[in-house]
Amino acid sequence: MNQLYKSFLDIRPGQKIVDVGCGPGDFTRYLARLSDGHSKILGVDSNPKSIKAGIADTNRAHLSHVVSYKLGDAYKIPIDDDYADLTCCRTLLMHLDEPLKAVREMARITKPGGHVVAVEQGKMGIYYDPNDKRFSRLSDQVWEAQLR
Repeated sequence: MNQLYKSFLDIRPGQKIVDVGCGPGDFTRYLARLSDGHSKILGVDSNPKSIKAGIADTNRAHLSHVVSYKLGDAYKIPIDDDYADLTCCRTLLMHLDEPLKAVREMARITKPGGHVVAVEQGKMGIYYDPNDKRFSRLSDQVWEAQLR
């Protein structure tokens, strides 16, 4: 699974990667691990509790040198034009009223020649409280197992 994601997302050392709608940062940290710690990963989410949980979990995972978070809306991402080499979202678009508007905004912050990638599911995902440390630890363990 890791090689599939790494190849599909075209993750290379030194890239700037933005995860839009990152929630508590599970996929954001996964991207950091896929980059082998050689990229700059930024998670963006509109929920302050999710950002707070993401920062705490990132610190526990010893990834704060690679991963940072920013409070922001998918329709108006607080990042300059042409910033990212890769802008992605995972299970975000299916929850939005205007998914195309969010994709256009993702394209705006992506450098020419960069990639915009949306990873979506066919069915609704798991809902959970971003402050539930038990789920965050379990989620990190699942991602770690997939990295092996």
